Amino acid sequence: SPTTGSTAGGTAFTITGTNLTGASVTFNGVAATSIVVNGGGTSLTGTAPAGTAGNATVAVTTPGGTTTVPGGYTYAVP
Repeated sequence: SPTTGSTAGGTAFTITGTNLTGASVTFNGVAATSIVVNGGGTSLTGTAPAGTAGNATVAVTTPGGTTTVPGGYTYAVP
């Protein structure tokens, strides 16, 4: 969350799950920045990169594999 942010990037986000230690996140293949995972590996925060208006696929990659959510984030013109 959130599921929508500015095309300029810079939107803070949180992803909740399990086994997130060592995770990286991409939005349409572009890496998110400032990824911080909590001590239990159940939540991570980061900053969305800039993107083009419309739906974006979010991919979370951990040492155990990659999970993708097609259309998991929408870029909107500010």
